[in-house]
Amino acid sequence: MRTALGKQQGISEELVAHLEAYHQGPFSEREKAALRFAELLALAPHSVDEAFCAELQRHFTPRQLVQLGIASVVFFGLGRLVAALRIPLKEESQDWPLPF
Repeated sequence: MRTALGKQQGISEELVAHLEAYHQGPFSEREKAALRFAELLALAPHSVDEAFCAELQRHFTPRQLVQLGIASVVFFGLGRLVAALRIPLKEESQDWPLPF
């Protein structure tokens, strides 16, 4: 399990394993819309078109969409920072050499 909080929220390793192909995974339509939104924010934000916005609005309020978007970009940004600084992802690693 990735984190205790994830486990408490019902996120199983099976769900994590299906994330790469979430379109066919065991996710609700709402969850699939959220995952697609996060994917588009990360890879192709200009491709969020009116049709997809209408789909998102069927599942989320405007406030929820902003919250989902903020959470997504924070995680993407953190991932990029971790990659750029080569920060180890193990708890026992408390210090690491900077790559520059």
